[in-house]
This record gives sequence, structure tokens and C-alpha cells, in this order.
Amino acid sequence: MSLGPTPRQFCFPTPVLQNAKVKLVPFSAWQIEKHAQRFYDITKDHDDMYTYTNNGPYHSLQHLIDTFFAPAFFSGGKESFAYAVIDKTLPPSAEDPDGELAGVFSYEHADDKTLCVEIGHVRVAPAYQRKGIAVVATALMARYAMDTKEQGGLGLVRVGWGASSVNEASIRVARKAGFGFVGTIPYQQVLKNGVARNKVGNGRRLPSWAEAGDLWRDVDMFCITWEEWEAGKRDVALQLLAGSDKK
Repeated sequence: MSLGPTPRQFCFPTPVLQNAKVKLVPFSAWQIEKHAQRFYDITKDHDDMYTYTNNGPYHSLQHLIDTFFAPAFFSGGKESFAYAVIDKTLPPSAEDPDGELAGVFSYEHADDKTLCVEIGHVRVAPAYQRKGIAVVATALMARYAMDTKEQGGLGLVRVGWGASSVNEASIRVARKAGFGFVGTIPYQQVLKNGVARNKVGNGRRLPSWAEAGDLWRDVDMFCITWEEWEAGKRDVALQLLAGSDKK
């Protein structure tokens, strides 16, 4: 199996993040070796996981590695980093001693100069959905990003979240985790051959020069600022994590 380039050096430290329900394990070449096959197996029959994004679906394990993991997290730059999402409510597995691999989350557009980051590449396999895993993972990543260094976090000034404006599930996760709506970016990304790939665009009329079969998507942007975090958003995240711990 080709794992692609050497993992990039992310601009922030990447510890394991966890509560009683979810563990986020930093990806490395070794983790790709360990988790990629399982991630492919639990998602390969669910093309609808990629309906609102330009990437996917994937037709083989190597296709997944070459066109998702390698370019997103293992080549050039230091702005993106992926986590394996482990469902700790399940018994130990070959993927992790604390549970089963349920999906992938990541930080992206990270900047250690402006102290900002976004949570993206959010994927929870259908078999693990409707368990609150996405919200808990989001709360874990938001807490690490926004808590002060004295509290064990990065002390950033903003954590963001972007979702296709018609992806209601992603928008619900952001809102439940305390992210506030900032605005909509129209025509944020072209979905090449989107019609043939069963993508869902923004539904807007396309310009006359658009290539046949292409779609565009609008993106709704959400964020939490450091002021909002201190004013109550931190409590939202902590309540989500504490409530998850009790289940």
C-alpha cells in the first residue's frame, strides 16, 4: 500500500483528545496504515457521505489514500491535520484498544500567526451516526482550540466551521456545538462533473460559460471567537462533553 508523502508538520501541537465517549487520535503514516482500510470498508457503500463536498466517493482503498488522505494531510504546508475518530462506547477493536474507528475529523486553514483554525473534513460513517459522535468530536476540537494554554488548549482567537448551505446535518452539528452563523459565501467552490457524481449544488442559475455537468456550492460559515468562548460558549462545550460522559 502506498501511503504517499511524508506527513506534514502541522503548525500546532496535536495531542490525543478524548472524553468518556469519543477519542480523537492524531493521524500519522502509521495511523493511515492502521485505519485507512477500516475507514474505506465502513464508508465504501455510502456515496451519500460525499453529496455536498467536492471529494469522494472513492472506488478503492488506494483511490481514498491518493485523492483524500495524501493531498489533504500529507503533502506540503502545515495548515491541515486529521484525527481518527474512535467510538469509545464500543469494545476494543483492531483499530484501537479503546473502541472502534467511526470516522475522520480534521483541523484545516490553521494559522499560527493569526491564531485561527477551522474544523473540517468531517466524516462519521453511517453505522456510527445518530449517536452524538460528531457533536462530541466537535466540542473536543473546539475546546482544545479555544481554551487558554493554562487550561491545556491552544489559546486561539477564532475557530470556524464551514458547511454547504444545503447540508442541514452539518449545520445542525455546528449550531449544537455553539458555533454562531457568520454569513454565506456564494459560489465558494465548483463541483467538477458534479451532476455525474451525484453532488448537490447551490441550485442557482449557472453562467453561460459554465462547463456542462459542473455545479457550484454556497458555504455557510460559522465560528466561535475567544470573547464568545469566555462569555459562555466554553460552558456549552463543557456541558456537551459532561453530558456525553454520563451516558
